Amino acid sequence: MDAAVRIDLADAPATGMTSQSPLSRTYETISLDEWQQFVDNHPQSTPLHHRKWIELLVTQYGFKLFLPAIRSNGQVLAATAFLETRTWLGTRKLISLPFTDCFTPLSYDDQTLCELMDVVRAQRKTGVKTISLRMDKTLRGFPHDQHWVRHRIKLTPEQRDLRPTLAASVKRNLRQAEENGLEYQRRTDLQAIDDFFRLHVSTRRRLGLPVQARSYFHQLQRSIINNQLGFVGLVRSGRTPIAAAVFVQHRGMVVYKYGASDPAALSRRPNDFLFFNAIQSAAHDCHGFDFGVTHLRDQGLRRFKCKWGAVEEPIYDVCIAGDPIGFSGDSRALKLTSAVIRRSPKVLCRALGSAFYRYSP
Repeated sequence: MDAAVRIDLADAPATGMTSQSPLSRTYETISLDEWQQFVDNHPQSTPLHHRKWIELLVTQYGFKLFLPAIRSNGQVLAATAFLETRTWLGTRKLISLPFTDCFTPLSYDDQTLCELMDVVRAQRKTGVKTISLRMDKTLRGFPHDQHWVRHRIKLTPEQRDLRPTLAASVKRNLRQAEENGLEYQRRTDLQAIDDFFRLHVSTRRRLGLPVQARSYFHQLQRSIINNQLGFVGLVRSGRTPIAAAVFVQHRGMVVYKYGASDPAALSRRPNDFLFFNAIQSAAHDCHGFDFGVTHLRDQGLRRFKCKWGAVEEPIYDVCIAGDPIGFSGDSRALKLTSAVIRRSPKVLCRALGSAFYRYSP
């Protein structure tokens, strides 16, 4: 899977759908510039396909990037991005992509996409044990599992006034937030990221989860937000931030990526106030709002996202090679780690994140 790999698919091993390929097609690795050109022209691309998101993960964690593609007569017909990660024990994996809710490979038809994955599997390096994708559809011939759902809203100009479409309970929460004097701000500055990060650490500790390093969020502000590819939604009570969320955006789609709030302020309804303003703002110049993925068993979060009129869609973990990763949320080790984090100072939550986020499950 080195950058120089180029295979005429007429000569490729007959693995699955590859034997049906037209003679003019080739399999090769493309540059990041070529990838971005493909993304910019593909109708199904999302903000998380943008090169700046990929570069953020490469820069922060030192992952090796791999961009396989099928090309015909100079045109890219299908491509995806993989990052090579390692487990604590050194096992190598290709993941598309880590820390990314959904990253469906881009293709103009399913046959070409299956063809691409066939050759990725056949050409994997010795030592790469697993190749996996998290995507919004299955691929014929490849095993899959489903633990996640995604919630998305199709935005229209009429939704610039979202309030009339909301349930009575949501309208009451918004009135309560306004009566409490809450203020919503759409921010792009580093201070907004720092305000978010303080709330984020507290939220992750409360949930028993490690947190990514402050440097990761600073790099996100520099590479994503400063390039007009995202923003921070911030809710303040007076001068105090009590809820915040990080969004990424590109080509008319806004994706909710990270969120946090002060539990002591939840009675003032800052989260409803935050998302109401973020969605209304997006409706002015965007066609879609993506809440990201939620685990199937998290009924409360699923209800929160659905109450905004979001449509729930299945998201699949697709195994291209090796053993399916599955979901390890019920493991004894994770439960023990979560219990320790919840009972420990915030510094432990941050230290564990800095130490272990570079490793895959």
